[in-house]
Amino acid sequence: RNFIWRLHHDHPDRKRRYCSYSINKLICVKHFLVCYSFMKKIFLIFLFVISILTASQIVAQEVDIVPYLKMIEQGNIEEAKTKLFELKTDYPKSSNLIFLEGVLTENGQDAIVLYQTLVEKYPKSAYADAAIYRIYSYYFALGLYNTADKNINRLKKDYPESPYIKMAAANVVKN
Repeated sequence: RNFIWRLHHDHPDRKRRYCSYSINKLICVKHFLVCYSFMKKIFLIFLFVISILTASQIVAQEVDIVPYLKMIEQGNIEEAKTKLFELKTDYPKSSNLIFLEGVLTENGQDAIVLYQTLVEKYPKSAYADAAIYRIYSYYFALGLYNTADKNINRLKKDYPESPYIKMAAANVVKN
């Protein structure tokens, strides 16, 4: 019996079938790993593209407020206020509109709250340094020099390339 069993298991056809099965299994595993690696790369590329699209939508929410700031500069304040209301409806997530609202706000304390909100919530906003400068200017004008100095130091620390640093230095020299 043992001899017959050994003959049966040592049969060359059986070895060939086993080898063929093993090789096919290895090939399948190799194909699986290649496919897995490929799918992993595709998935990462997909995530990257989605993140770029999402970021571009966030950036697309920002409104160019320069024309409205020029409108204010030219004395068309009521028109700018009307436009602000429309813009806030169309672009509710725009941080630039917080700055514009601060510029249009007549009450100094209310404007300071808006500027501080802008700086705290959107420190990378294009107008964050301008908001800090306006906070500084407000406290400087009131004679609250310690509070003004804290804000100018924050401007220097957080936005070292800001042109408002030189403007603040010129303001100190004049007074």
